[in-house]
Amino acid sequence: MRGLIICHTHWDREWFAPSSITNRWLVRLFENLAILFNQPKNSNLTFLLDGQTLIIEDFLNTCKDEKLKKTVKELIEQKRIILGPIYAQIDFRIAHEASIMKNIELGIKVSNEFYKYEPTDVVAWMVDNFGFPGQLPQILRIYNIDKAVIWRGVNGTPEIEKKWVGSDGSTIKTVFLVGGYRNLYNLTSTREYADQRFELEIEKLSELSISGNIPLLDGYDLDTNPENPKNFLKNKLAVLSKPQDLFDNFDSIKPSVIYREQLSGKYACTFPGTLSTRIYLKQLAYYVEKILNTAQFLNWFVTEKIDLDVLWKELLKNLIHDNISGVGIDFVHSDMEKTLKKLYKTTLKIVSQNLKKLMDNSNLTSGYYTLNLFNGEYDTWYSTEKYHFKLRTDGTSISKIELKRNKKSNLENTSEIIWKNNYYEARIDETGTLRIRNPYNNKVEYYVSYMLEKELGDTYTTVRKPILFKLHPEGLKVDFSSEHNLVISQKRRLVSEDIDITINEKLIFDETPVIKLKITTLNEKGQNYVLSLITNFQENINEVFAKMPFEIVRRPITEENKIDDETYEKIKGVLLAAREVGINNVFPFQGFVGVETSQGMFSLFARGIKEYTSFSKEIGVTLLRSVDWIAKENIENRTGDAGPMIYVPEANLLGREMNFEVGLYLNAFKDIKELYKWFSLFDNPPIIFKYSSKEKRFISKNLHVKLLKVKTPWIPISDDEIVIFNPFQEHLEVLRSYAIKKTSVDKFIERSTWQTDERLQHSSSRIAILDILGKNYKFNNRKNAKFSKNRIANIKLINDILQQINTENTEKAKLRSVVTTTKCEYLMLKHKNTTLKRKELELIISKMLIKKKPKQIEDVLWKFNKLRSKRRVLDYLVELCNSQKLDNNL
Repeated sequence: MRGLIICHTHWDREWFAPSSITNRWLVRLFENLAILFNQPKNSNLTFLLDGQTLIIEDFLNTCKDEKLKKTVKELIEQKRIILGPIYAQIDFRIAHEASIMKNIELGIKVSNEFYKYEPTDVVAWMVDNFGFPGQLPQILRIYNIDKAVIWRGVNGTPEIEKKWVGSDGSTIKTVFLVGGYRNLYNLTSTREYADQRFELEIEKLSELSISGNIPLLDGYDLDTNPENPKNFLKNKLAVLSKPQDLFDNFDSIKPSVIYREQLSGKYACTFPGTLSTRIYLKQLAYYVEKILNTAQFLNWFVTEKIDLDVLWKELLKNLIHDNISGVGIDFVHSDMEKTLKKLYKTTLKIVSQNLKKLMDNSNLTSGYYTLNLFNGEYDTWYSTEKYHFKLRTDGTSISKIELKRNKKSNLENTSEIIWKNNYYEARIDETGTLRIRNPYNNKVEYYVSYMLEKELGDTYTTVRKPILFKLHPEGLKVDFSSEHNLVISQKRRLVSEDIDITINEKLIFDETPVIKLKITTLNEKGQNYVLSLITNFQENINEVFAKMPFEIVRRPITEENKIDDETYEKIKGVLLAAREVGINNVFPFQGFVGVETSQGMFSLFARGIKEYTSFSKEIGVTLLRSVDWIAKENIENRTGDAGPMIYVPEANLLGREMNFEVGLYLNAFKDIKELYKWFSLFDNPPIIFKYSSKEKRFISKNLHVKLLKVKTPWIPISDDEIVIFNPFQEHLEVLRSYAIKKTSVDKFIERSTWQTDERLQHSSSRIAILDILGKNYKFNNRKNAKFSKNRIANIKLINDILQQINTENTEKAKLRSVVTTTKCEYLMLKHKNTTLKRKELELIISKMLIKKKPKQIEDVLWKFNKLRSKRRVLDYLVELCNSQKLDNNL
């Protein structure tokens, strides 16, 4: 057995402090690293920068000391400081396809700026991400990365060495950090117990190691005090190591196998609640990624390409697992919101600019057009809220259309509305409930409505209980009606004893199998609740299908986070972090979730919504989840704490107007490829624009310009590369099941009907984008007076916080008077006292942040960061006491 020690830091860039503060803490880290590496006794030491490259960018942009920056660059060139291969520690459940791949591409690109990137030495270090999609092994393999170190999400037996088999069959060597990423942290402050701590970790983990290599991690969240653990250890089994050393002897063993997506919280929480906390951030990130994809696509067709990497980096900074999940302080998320809005508007200008160039080069006349970024063929009447037109396209193209405006209807309001096409029959009954059925077997109706539940959890964990509520219809009207489409609106009010939510809905029917539903909610009263849009099928369902990055997965309606009794007894001393227990029915998805029933195939499409729930006869997507603490104590279905107990009033959504775009798909034929075709139209709707040019020389009679010759789903990934993929279990065109292929875009571009001569640019031409994804999403983030009044004048809350602080001080005073007779008694009292101090400081920070900005309390946040670290070290000393391996004499 060998104890392979990795010295590292886990850098939570934005969490209980914003990056403007943590970036200054980074300078402290590198100052200390420079001192450490300058000492001859540390010549064999290496230090890992959390497997990402964003850390070094933040440091270089913040540090004013040119000598220190030069020293750090030299240490990276010498590979004594290890960075990459990914750009940022994103949330893989929430980031979409392009962001996941750009995260690796940009990480490799930044790494190459410091040293020659060698894939054979590279390990994907992903030790705190909240779970992983099943296609990640294949994605890493595309970039010649065949090794990964992970912690959360693992759904299998607890051996350290794993072979991770992805959805397509790709495999990567994987090390599972069963005990987390801090099990040998901070020997400096516990030097007298250093060897005992080391030996206990070896003992606990030896049964779980097949190769004899035991991963020991010396580092913690926002740790700025690196050390050389060998200066405190006498044991010869302790070896300073690099991440790749963890894979020594891997080829000579038979590791245990894990398959496809890894989302289990049974060994360490994956926090399903984070999928719906502050959902507006997820929506904003979705629209930004979509508009960036469009800009990246248009870059293929212009000579003077715009460098989009800086915009992609900005998006990735806002997809990190601790910020996009919504578990930070309010200031962090308010800043994110501003950044994402600005990013969308900046990219929209680029899209408009390059679309104009493309049109000028395409020799098309003035008129109304659609830019179609999907690969399917359509010949149908298509409707938006404002327009309708005949959509005729054979894939990725520009098409001239006869655009018809949905003029205000003169029809009288009615109590029931019916719409029927070749795919479904729909009606809205007197309560405002939408009911749909298969027109070929109309005995059974599905109904679509809302579900309100009480939320007992926090930003991390959701615990839901049913509550009584009523849904009052307050007006239904026809906005527009024609033989090809129908647009209606209605207002309803959802009321319970403590909650009052106004819901405005816009339903759009046309000749496609998708009913488009736009929902606007305003929380007038109440907090700590969950609002979901649900569909009831009136028959039992056993399995759900859902889109995830690059694939469609199938899952049971519930999964149990359970470790069998024998295994638990063997590893309980290893599992020091919070875990999820019990039954889970909350899962991630990206774009659609559905079921197959006796009536056909039904699916809920959604833009930017990331969480679904499944029941015996229902599936639902979570629209609103209102909470008010980052983490609370004693949460059902979670063992241990998840984060700081800090008050976050903006997460309760009071007074916030929210907007949602959902699609309802029903087709009697159970064809998943047909569903994906219509989902592609929903997820990448035609970009409607008006092109005006007075130039006569280039006028053409073309009504349609084919841009790409591709018949599979695709995404643009760079200025010269495209990613094509097959999300299905069956073969698709040239792609085997679940295959992803990154290749040159040149072979797919149709060049026969347009030119790339910038001299053809028409100075008199104009582009007016009328409808593009996200343009009509309300980015105004309106908050009403009730929110401000609640936040500023909640005297009761402040008084409650003060009372809790006083209670904690009383408890600490009692502890100080206790006389201890053994080391373990002393350490356990110290652990309890530190826990109380931490809680007290969390409450003080909560109070201060109600009226102050983080920069005004940076010293308090720094003190809190040190106190968190101290408490974590004491966790291991208490464990040492419990193991009876400590000399207990004072």
